[in-house]
Amino acid sequence: MNLKNLHIYFFYFFLFSIPFQTRRVFLTGHSFYSGAFTEYATFFLYLSDILLIITFFLWLTLNKSLIQRLDLNKFKNIVNKNKIWRYLLFFVLLLGLNLIIKRDYFEISLFWFLKLLELILLSLYVCFNLNKAKWLLNSLLILSISGFVQGVIAISQFTTQQSFFKSELLRKLTGESLIGADISGVAKFVFEGQKIVRSYGTFPHPNVLGGFLILTILITILLYLESKNGYLSSKLANYKLFSSYDNTKDGISQGIICSLFWIVIIFIQISALFLTFSRISWFSFILAVIILLIISITYLTNVSRETLVKNTIIKFKELFIVILLLIVLTISNFSIIQARIGDNLLSVDNRSPNNYALSDRLFYNNVSNKIISNNPFFGSGLGTFVFQIDGYLEENNINQKLEPWQYQPAHNIYFLIASEIGIIGLLFFLLFLIYTISISLNIVSSEIIFNRRFNYYLLTIFLSFLFIGLFDHYFWTLQQGRLIFWLVLGFMLVNNNKRK
Repeated sequence: MNLKNLHIYFFYFFLFSIPFQTRRVFLTGHSFYSGAFTEYATFFLYLSDILLIITFFLWLTLNKSLIQRLDLNKFKNIVNKNKIWRYLLFFVLLLGLNLIIKRDYFEISLFWFLKLLELILLSLYVCFNLNKAKWLLNSLLILSISGFVQGVIAISQFTTQQSFFKSELLRKLTGESLIGADISGVAKFVFEGQKIVRSYGTFPHPNVLGGFLILTILITILLYLESKNGYLSSKLANYKLFSSYDNTKDGISQGIICSLFWIVIIFIQISALFLTFSRISWFSFILAVIILLIISITYLTNVSRETLVKNTIIKFKELFIVILLLIVLTISNFSIIQARIGDNLLSVDNRSPNNYALSDRLFYNNVSNKIISNNPFFGSGLGTFVFQIDGYLEENNINQKLEPWQYQPAHNIYFLIASEIGIIGLLFFLLFLIYTISISLNIVSSEIIFNRRFNYYLLTIFLSFLFIGLFDHYFWTLQQGRLIFWLVLGFMLVNNNKRK
């Protein structure tokens, strides 16, 4: 093993650690602002943070050629020539300016600022390192396996309606939540008079697990498709999952085992996504699949419909078996799906949160609109949204004492960003995203097959994240959500860096 490449192995450990909430809590003077423990006003150091920091350190210190390339003039040229890095730099500078100007909750804002710098460095690390096919493939495989592990945990949680790990020590080490139908604060819904606990995996909420599974399912399907096509045959030769098998007895047995592997790993993850009962994740995943099908059909060669259907079913038989199993799963659970879709969705009053999905989101968006109108240029300060809620209630003569859990950020990352760092900060953030997406679109239209397939899958994943961001905040506020958001951003820039 080359010592200068030691960083990539810690990066692999980091990838697998993303779902785990293993962390050290550091209380602040605002940690009980809501009257109980307030997640968004507390500092955390996660296992994933530690592994990522070690990765950065090893990358920067052991790679002498990298240090030699860190030339200020070259950096200026890169920023001047590439709008992506320019907008990202302006975004970081605005974050720093926001930190200086908005000092009401300085320690909270500083923590969030440092966290965003860590996330940006994650994207840069991925961009500049995973353009090596072996490292990229290993990373995708780790994410796929991680999704499978979370799927197994999620299915167990649903079938037993309690935590996967019975030992308190194991729950603490993995960060798995203590869940049960009668435990207050656990995400659940009512079906035929019975409380049904939604699957968490080791995530802080089923919705976050849903977002993670969208990522890992589509990556697994991408790897499966690559196993059926020889686009990277020279790079994938060391992986039996990507090998072709002959007609000998051993070859047939290995082929059956390989087929079972793909059927199980894909079905488990999609089943777990179903068991999160996250409506927005369901919808986003279905939308992503439709987009990918449309793109795939666009690139099909001209063959007869009969030949196309026959060849496709034979070639991708594992995927069709998974689809049939999912149809059976959906039909057998149709009544519970109906109950969940309509459960806890609407209410008349949206002036305060009252545990209805739509009205809660409207309330937090109303708070956000008020913050933006009062602080259009610099917002209220990074990480300070929850501190503005009481002021909103008072200003609007809403005489209601909120429950501690109701002190939450806006359930829309775009409103939330504008609320905390201002409209200009949101603008540069969106410009950075738009140019990243435009680069991926250019690669999608290229003639390089794997680049194209890899990028339109990533692009679809990222668009589903942006859509979820209209209805939930975890891509901006929670560790696991933030990591996968910026991780995918880095993946999207990999081929752009490789082409230069």
